[in-house]
Amino acid sequence: MKKEKNFLGLKNENGSITLFVLIAMLFFLIIVWGIYFGSQNKLQTQTSEIDEIKRNYEKETSIENMNSIYDNIVNSTVSIEFSSNGGEFAMPTENKAKIETKVNTKTENVNIIIDKIYYQWTENREKPESWEEEIKDGDTVSKEDCEIGSYYLWIKVIDSKGKEEIHSSKEFKVREANIEISYEGNIINPPLNAKIKFDSILTKNYKAGEGTTEELAKSTKKAIEVNNNEGNINVLENGYIYVEATDDVGNLVYKIEKIENIDNKGPEIEYDPNGGNYELNYIYI
Repeated sequence: MKKEKNFLGLKNENGSITLFVLIAMLFFLIIVWGIYFGSQNKLQTQTSEIDEIKRNYEKETSIENMNSIYDNIVNSTVSIEFSSNGGEFAMPTENKAKIETKVNTKTENVNIIIDKIYYQWTENREKPESWEEEIKDGDTVSKEDCEIGSYYLWIKVIDSKGKEEIHSSKEFKVREANIEISYEGNIINPPLNAKIKFDSILTKNYKAGEGTTEELAKSTKKAIEVNNNEGNINVLENGYIYVEATDDVGNLVYKIEKIENIDNKGPEIEYDPNGGNYELNYIYI
Protein backbone atom coordinates (compact mmCIF):
# COMPACT_ATOMS: atom_id res chain seq x y z
CA MET A 1 0.00 0.00 0.00
CA LYS A 2 1.30 3.49 -0.86
CA LYS A 3 2.09 5.66 2.18
CA GLU A 4 0.69 9.16 2.33
CA LYS A 5 3.12 12.02 2.92
CA ASN A 6 2.40 14.52 5.72
CA PHE A 7 2.34 18.26 5.21
CA LEU A 8 5.82 19.62 4.40
CA GLY A 9 7.09 16.13 4.07
CA LEU A 10 7.20 15.55 7.80
CA LYS A 11 6.90 12.09 9.14
CA ASN A 12 3.66 10.66 10.41
CA GLU A 13 2.72 9.51 13.88
CA ASN A 14 4.79 6.31 13.58
CA GLY A 15 8.01 7.81 14.94
CA SER A 16 7.88 10.89 12.74
CA ILE A 17 8.49 14.52 13.77
CA THR A 18 5.32 16.55 13.75
CA LEU A 19 4.84 20.19 12.91
CA PHE A 20 3.78 20.83 16.49
CA VAL A 21 7.04 19.54 17.89
CA LEU A 22 9.00 21.66 15.44
CA ILE A 23 7.10 24.80 16.44
CA ALA A 24 7.68 24.01 20.12
CA MET A 25 11.39 23.62 19.56
CA LEU A 26 11.53 26.91 17.69
CA PHE A 27 9.61 28.68 20.47
CA PHE A 28 11.99 27.23 23.03
CA LEU A 29 14.98 28.49 21.10
CA ILE A 30 13.42 31.97 20.91
CA ILE A 31 12.88 32.03 24.68
CA VAL A 32 16.41 30.83 25.39
CA TRP A 33 17.80 33.51 23.07
CA GLY A 34 15.63 36.15 24.75
CA ILE A 35 16.83 35.14 28.18
CA TYR A 36 20.43 35.21 27.07
CA PHE A 37 20.07 38.60 25.39
CA GLY A 38 18.28 40.03 28.41
CA SER A 39 20.94 38.76 30.77
CA GLN A 40 23.63 40.33 28.61
CA ASN A 41 21.83 43.70 28.69
CA LYS A 42 21.34 43.39 32.43
CA LEU A 43 24.99 42.52 32.91
CA GLN A 44 26.00 45.50 30.81
CA THR A 45 23.69 47.78 32.83
CA GLN A 46 25.04 46.46 36.13
CA THR A 47 28.59 46.94 34.89
CA SER A 48 27.79 50.55 33.99
CA GLU A 49 26.25 51.10 37.42
CA ILE A 50 29.29 49.61 39.12
CA ASP A 51 31.57 51.85 37.07
CA GLU A 52 29.46 54.87 38.07
CA ILE A 53 29.60 53.91 41.74
CA LYS A 54 33.34 53.46 41.45
CA ARG A 55 33.75 56.89 39.88
CA ASN A 56 31.57 58.48 42.57
CA TYR A 57 33.50 56.69 45.29
CA GLU A 58 36.80 57.91 43.90
CA LYS A 59 35.36 61.42 43.73
CA GLU A 60 33.92 61.31 47.23
CA THR A 61 37.17 59.96 48.67
CA SER A 62 39.28 62.82 47.34
CA ILE A 63 41.13 64.91 49.94
CA GLU A 64 38.66 67.80 49.68
CA ASN A 65 35.63 65.58 50.03
CA MET A 66 37.20 63.58 52.83
CA ASN A 67 37.71 66.88 54.70
CA SER A 68 34.09 67.72 54.05
CA ILE A 69 32.97 64.35 55.36
CA TYR A 70 35.30 64.82 58.35
CA ASP A 71 33.80 68.23 59.05
CA ASN A 72 30.32 66.76 59.17
CA ILE A 73 31.34 63.91 61.46
CA VAL A 74 33.79 65.46 63.92
CA ASN A 75 32.41 67.55 66.77
CA SER A 76 32.82 71.27 65.94
CA THR A 77 32.03 72.64 69.40
CA VAL A 78 33.18 76.23 69.92
CA SER A 79 35.32 77.00 72.97
CA ILE A 80 35.06 80.53 74.44
CA GLU A 81 37.51 81.80 77.04
CA PHE A 82 37.31 85.03 79.06
CA SER A 83 40.47 86.62 80.47
CA SER A 84 38.34 87.52 83.47
CA ASN A 85 35.31 85.25 83.68
CA GLY A 86 33.22 87.29 86.06
CA GLY A 87 34.54 88.56 89.39
CA GLU A 88 34.16 91.62 91.61
CA PHE A 89 34.75 95.22 90.57
CA ALA A 90 34.83 98.45 92.59
CA MET A 91 32.19 101.13 92.39
CA PRO A 92 34.23 104.34 91.89
CA THR A 93 33.93 107.23 94.34
CA GLU A 94 32.91 109.33 91.34
CA ASN A 95 31.30 108.41 88.01
CA LYS A 96 30.16 104.96 86.85
CA ALA A 97 32.00 101.66 87.12
CA LYS A 98 33.80 99.91 84.29
CA ILE A 99 33.91 96.15 83.73
CA GLU A 100 35.82 94.39 80.98
CA THR A 101 37.23 91.08 79.77
CA LYS A 102 39.08 89.74 76.74
CA VAL A 103 37.28 87.18 74.57
CA ASN A 104 39.08 84.31 72.83
CA THR A 105 37.30 81.72 70.68
CA LYS A 106 38.35 78.52 68.93
CA THR A 107 36.84 75.36 67.46
CA GLU A 108 37.84 71.76 68.12
CA ASN A 109 37.90 71.13 64.38
CA VAL A 110 40.84 72.76 62.60
CA ASN A 111 38.91 72.74 59.31
CA ILE A 112 36.14 74.95 60.74
CA ILE A 113 36.83 78.60 61.52
CA ILE A 114 34.90 81.27 63.41
CA ASP A 115 33.20 83.52 60.90
CA LYS A 116 31.44 86.10 63.11
CA ILE A 117 31.39 87.04 66.81
CA TYR A 118 28.77 89.22 68.52
CA TYR A 119 28.34 90.28 72.16
CA GLN A 120 25.78 91.70 74.57
CA TRP A 121 25.74 92.64 78.27
CA THR A 122 22.72 91.78 80.44
CA GLU A 123 21.82 92.27 84.09
CA ASN A 124 20.39 88.75 84.40
CA ARG A 125 20.93 85.26 82.99
CA GLU A 126 18.26 85.55 80.30
CA LYS A 127 19.52 85.23 76.74
CA PRO A 128 19.54 88.65 75.00
CA GLU A 129 17.16 89.36 72.13
CA SER A 130 19.57 91.66 70.27
CA TRP A 131 23.32 91.83 69.81
CA GLU A 132 25.96 94.54 69.66
CA GLU A 133 28.28 95.04 66.70
CA GLU A 134 30.66 92.36 65.52
CA ILE A 135 33.99 91.91 67.34
CA LYS A 136 37.16 89.98 66.54
CA ASP A 137 38.77 87.08 68.31
CA GLY A 138 41.02 88.42 71.09
CA ASP A 139 39.17 91.74 71.46
CA THR A 140 38.51 93.28 74.87
CA VAL A 141 34.81 93.85 75.56
CA SER A 142 33.95 96.50 78.15
CA LYS A 143 30.95 98.21 79.75
CA GLU A 144 31.62 101.62 81.28
CA ASP A 145 28.25 102.73 82.69
CA CYS A 146 27.75 100.19 85.47
CA GLU A 147 26.00 100.80 88.75
CA ILE A 148 26.18 98.57 91.80
CA GLY A 149 24.76 95.21 90.71
CA SER A 150 25.37 92.13 88.56
CA TYR A 151 26.19 91.86 84.86
CA TYR A 152 26.72 88.99 82.40
CA LEU A 153 28.52 88.94 79.06
CA TRP A 154 26.92 86.93 76.25
CA ILE A 155 28.84 85.85 73.16
CA LYS A 156 27.29 84.57 69.92
CA VAL A 157 29.56 82.91 67.36
CA ILE A 158 28.80 81.74 63.84
CA ASP A 159 31.30 79.34 62.24
CA SER A 160 32.21 78.81 58.58
CA LYS A 161 29.55 76.08 58.30
CA GLY A 162 26.83 78.47 59.46
CA LYS A 163 26.49 76.81 62.85
CA GLU A 164 25.52 79.23 65.64
CA GLU A 165 26.43 78.90 69.32
CA ILE A 166 25.74 81.18 72.29
CA HIS A 167 27.70 81.24 75.56
CA SER A 168 27.50 83.42 78.68
CA SER A 169 30.08 84.45 81.27
CA LYS A 170 29.90 84.11 85.01
CA GLU A 171 28.69 87.04 87.14
CA PHE A 172 30.49 90.39 86.94
CA LYS A 173 29.63 92.04 90.27
CA VAL A 174 30.05 95.75 90.99
CA ARG A 175 30.11 96.67 94.69
CA GLU A 176 31.36 99.34 97.08
CA ALA A 177 35.03 99.17 98.05
CA ASN A 178 36.05 100.60 101.40
CA ILE A 179 39.23 102.30 102.60
CA GLU A 180 39.69 102.36 106.38
CA ILE A 181 42.10 104.69 108.23
CA SER A 182 43.19 104.19 111.84
CA TYR A 183 45.91 105.87 113.89
CA GLU A 184 48.81 104.74 116.00
CA GLY A 185 51.25 106.83 118.03
CA ASN A 186 51.35 109.71 120.44
CA ILE A 187 49.16 112.55 119.27
CA ILE A 188 51.22 114.96 121.32
CA ASN A 189 54.54 114.10 119.73
CA PRO A 190 54.08 113.67 115.99
CA PRO A 191 54.49 112.17 113.47
CA LEU A 192 51.19 110.40 113.78
CA ASN A 193 51.17 107.02 111.99
CA ALA A 194 48.01 106.62 109.94
CA LYS A 195 47.37 102.96 109.08
CA ILE A 196 45.43 102.40 105.86
CA LYS A 197 43.50 99.23 105.05
CA PHE A 198 42.33 98.77 101.45
CA ASP A 199 39.42 96.65 100.31
CA SER A 200 40.49 93.32 98.79
CA ILE A 201 39.34 94.33 95.29
CA LEU A 202 41.50 97.48 95.37
CA THR A 203 44.65 95.90 94.03
CA LYS A 204 46.54 98.63 92.16
CA ASN A 205 47.82 102.22 92.21
CA TYR A 206 48.06 102.74 95.98
CA LYS A 207 48.70 106.42 96.76
CA ALA A 208 48.44 108.72 99.79
CA GLY A 209 49.13 112.35 100.66
CA GLU A 210 48.68 114.80 103.54
CA GLY A 211 48.38 118.56 103.85
CA THR A 212 46.65 121.40 105.61
CA THR A 213 43.85 121.46 102.97
CA GLU A 214 42.09 118.79 100.95
CA GLU A 215 43.56 120.15 97.74
CA LEU A 216 47.07 120.12 99.16
CA ALA A 217 46.69 116.58 100.52
CA LYS A 218 45.51 115.37 97.10
CA SER A 219 48.21 117.22 95.18
CA THR A 220 51.00 115.75 97.35
CA LYS A 221 49.88 112.13 96.94
CA LYS A 222 52.56 109.61 96.15
CA ALA A 223 52.83 105.86 95.82
CA ILE A 224 52.95 103.93 99.08
CA GLU A 225 53.99 100.37 99.82
CA VAL A 226 51.12 98.01 100.58
CA ASN A 227 51.31 94.46 101.95
CA ASN A 228 48.28 92.28 102.58
CA ASN A 229 46.07 95.25 101.66
CA GLU A 230 47.62 97.46 104.37
CA GLY A 231 49.85 100.53 104.15
CA ASN A 232 50.61 103.64 106.21
CA ILE A 233 51.53 107.32 106.07
CA ASN A 234 53.04 109.63 108.69
CA VAL A 235 51.12 112.82 109.48
CA LEU A 236 53.05 115.79 110.90
CA GLU A 237 50.28 118.25 111.66
CA ASN A 238 46.57 118.72 111.72
CA GLY A 239 45.02 118.82 108.30
CA TYR A 240 43.87 116.16 105.83
CA ILE A 241 44.83 112.73 104.61
CA TYR A 242 44.06 111.71 101.03
CA VAL A 243 44.19 108.00 100.05
CA GLU A 244 43.33 106.29 96.75
CA ALA A 245 43.58 102.96 94.91
CA THR A 246 42.03 101.20 91.91
CA ASP A 247 40.78 97.75 91.06
CA ASP A 248 42.23 95.69 88.21
CA VAL A 249 40.45 97.66 85.47
CA GLY A 250 41.09 101.15 86.89
CA ASN A 251 37.94 101.99 88.87
CA LEU A 252 39.23 104.69 91.26
CA VAL A 253 38.19 104.77 94.92
CA TYR A 254 39.50 107.50 97.23
CA LYS A 255 38.97 108.77 100.77
CA ILE A 256 39.70 112.11 102.44
CA GLU A 257 39.86 112.30 106.22
CA LYS A 258 40.39 115.30 108.46
CA ILE A 259 42.99 115.17 111.27
CA GLU A 260 42.34 117.45 114.30
CA ASN A 261 43.80 115.63 117.28
CA ILE A 262 47.51 116.36 116.86
CA ASP A 263 48.71 118.62 119.68
CA ASN A 264 52.28 119.68 119.07
CA LYS A 265 52.06 123.20 120.47
CA GLY A 266 53.07 124.00 124.05
CA PRO A 267 50.73 125.80 126.47
CA GLU A 268 50.76 129.60 126.56
CA ILE A 269 51.08 131.39 129.89
CA GLU A 270 50.03 134.95 130.35
CA TYR A 271 51.88 136.96 132.98
CA ASP A 272 52.24 140.56 134.20
CA PRO A 273 55.86 141.76 134.03
CA ASN A 274 55.09 144.23 136.82
CA GLY A 275 54.33 141.45 139.22
CA GLY A 276 51.17 140.17 140.70
CA ASN A 277 49.57 137.06 142.10
CA TYR A 278 49.46 133.90 139.89
CA GLU A 279 47.70 130.63 140.29
CA LEU A 280 49.40 127.50 139.03
CA ASN A 281 47.03 125.15 137.16
CA TYR A 282 47.97 121.61 136.21
CA ILE A 283 46.79 120.09 132.95
CA TYR A 284 46.42 116.33 132.87
CA ILE A 285 46.54 114.55 129.54
